[in-house]
Amino acid sequence: MGYALRHIGDLSIAFREFHRVMKPGARLCLLEITRPEKGIGGALIKAYMKRVVPVLARIVGSAKGTGLLWRYYWDTIEACVPPDQVLATLESVGFVGVRRHIETKALSILAEYQASKPG
Repeated sequence: MGYALRHIGDLSIAFREFHRVMKPGARLCLLEITRPEKGIGGALIKAYMKRVVPVLARIVGSAKGTGLLWRYYWDTIEACVPPDQVLATLESVGFVGVRRHIETKALSILAEYQASKPG
C-alpha cells in the first residue's frame, strides 16, 4: 500500500484485514510520507510543503482549489499516526519482523514499513 496510511481511520482494523487475507510467509510493505522529525530539516520541509508548494501549485495549476489541496496534503501528513504506533499496531495484529526503514535520513519523511505473516 502506498501513501494511504494517513487516510485510514483505524489501523488495527486495516492491519487485521491485511493479515487475514495474506498467505503464511507473505511480506507486507507500506510506503508512507510521515511527519518530519524535529530539527532544522523538519522545519524546512514543513515550510516548503505548507507554504511554497501551495503557492507554486496555484501559479502553475489551472484548477481553482489546487493550493488548498496541497495545504490539505500537508495537514494529512502532520496528522498521520506516529511511526511507533504503526509498528506497535502491526505487531499487535500478529505480524512479525516489523520494522521501519527511512529512505531520506536528513528529512525522515519517506518511510517504508515492512512486516511478515508468520509461516
